[in-house]
Amino acid sequence: MSTMDMERRRETEEKRKKLTQRQGGAARVKQVSAADEEEAAYANLDAETQMLRNRMEVTHQVLVTSSNVIKKSEDQYGIFGTRLREASAVLADLKRRADEDSRYIWMSFLFLMCVCGYIFLKRLGILWAIFKTIYTAFGIASWATGRVGDVTGSVWQRGTGEGGVEMAQEAVGVP
Repeated sequence: MSTMDMERRRETEEKRKKLTQRQGGAARVKQVSAADEEEAAYANLDAETQMLRNRMEVTHQVLVTSSNVIKKSEDQYGIFGTRLREASAVLADLKRRADEDSRYIWMSFLFLMCVCGYIFLKRLGILWAIFKTIYTAFGIASWATGRVGDVTGSVWQRGTGEGGVEMAQEAVGVP
């Protein structure tokens, strides 16, 4: 048996006792008619219905309250999400600027080292020697390629017949 059935029986018994007490508290128990029992059952049903209605109203209020709390939480999360996206964009911009600044600093440092190296080599006189060596090397290379071009061109024009070797020796300056 459920607790509801037990409550109904208890209420019915209480109503029977009240009816017997109204008649003067006689020792004999008055038999309750079927109509009285039906009336008691309807009264019990009305009480249960009212109790369920109250319980449902309380549950509805709790659900509305929790729904409002959830909506407020969602709104707060939306605000947090927007702020996080904005902060992420600002941080990305700052990172890009920091990378550019780092590149500028390294290029400035490299330029400073080049200027210091130039001054150092110029003071030692090594710079003049290096440039003179490079100039001489390019001059020799230019002269050699020019002479080879002259020799090959004249040999090519005259052919490889007699006198070609002597002419090549003469162009190079070999006796």
